[in-house]
Amino acid sequence: MRLLIAGHRRDLILAAARVGHSVVLVDPSPPRRSVRHLLAGFHPCDPSGAADLAGSLLGPFDLVIASGERWVLPAAQLRERLGVSGPTVEQELPFRDKLAMKRTFQRLGLAHARYIPWPGEVGWEEFARDVGFPLALKPRMGVGGAGFVRLASPEMVPGALSASLDRFPEGLLLEEWMTGPECSVETFLLEGTAVLASVTEYVSYGRINLVSPTLPDALDRQLLLANDRAIEGLGKRAGMTHLEFFLTPAGPVVSEIAGRPPGGYLMDLIALAWGLDPWALFLDGLTGSWSAASPRRRTVAGNVVIYPPGGTVRGIHGVDAVRALPGLVRFSLRLRPGEVVAPRRSLGQTRGVIVVTGPDAGSVRRTLLEADRLLRIEMESSS
Repeated sequence: MRLLIAGHRRDLILAAARVGHSVVLVDPSPPRRSVRHLLAGFHPCDPSGAADLAGSLLGPFDLVIASGERWVLPAAQLRERLGVSGPTVEQELPFRDKLAMKRTFQRLGLAHARYIPWPGEVGWEEFARDVGFPLALKPRMGVGGAGFVRLASPEMVPGALSASLDRFPEGLLLEEWMTGPECSVETFLLEGTAVLASVTEYVSYGRINLVSPTLPDALDRQLLLANDRAIEGLGKRAGMTHLEFFLTPAGPVVSEIAGRPPGGYLMDLIALAWGLDPWALFLDGLTGSWSAASPRRRTVAGNVVIYPPGGTVRGIHGVDAVRALPGLVRFSLRLRPGEVVAPRRSLGQTRGVIVVTGPDAGSVRRTLLEADRLLRIEMESSS
């Protein structure tokens, strides 16, 4: 097949090349050397200009694939302009626009955090009286946690709304603050059927993840039922979804859903936990082919995603201790003393990762927490 991949993701390109697909890449930056020779073409383009690029692309293409969140709507625009089958802009909107997403959850009868759009008909004061503080403030079209603000008191709200609206003019959401453990379900779809649903526990949101944890049977069933209802209600039939939940005393509450592969190195953890190539599985779902045996859990895999607070790196401690941990599969660290690190603006930003496997969730969780304790990055604030 001839594939147009919107947004560079090395493992996706490698998986496509392994089975003989012809790949044309659209991305703002030139392709890395490791995949450059695998591409049939490259077009430099930012997501905002993707629709205008359609006229200069030499088709035909069998599929247009969004590799990440920023490319979901641009990829749909390219499909429409190029006449390629697949989800339209209207169908993809609930996966990107948080207001459309929440309204879909509401329509499907899925438990979700209460919310209001901003600007909107309901004032923030009235909403806060109903749900209390703190509140969560999010941009409607935000990616990877960018623009998220925790509003702890009424005094914080006016300034935060004004500043956020200047930065994200497409609009905001104010949400009820949810507490409790968080997790996600990564689902691989082939012709509307889930061929794999893998659960990720967020030991520490955006930092420490655990794939294939042991969940009580009742909770497992609740998660998967809600997951199936969301996927069916959104009309997703191919590729994959990434649905996040809060685990509350009253049961799972849906948070957000994405219709593309997750970040946070979760695909690497799925590969280890299930003993398969998740990128190949993702492509199988999109191309309508399926040749692998039914996936079975092999182990538990987890990671610590490394990104220090903004500032100047003064010292890095505990590297040897981390390398000596049981079950260590990978430890990469892209930091050096004296380096200036910008504040983390989205969960997609990383400076390294620690990956661990083990026979059960408890032992892997303990090792991850120990790794997080041992690795100390000494920072000096730049302020």
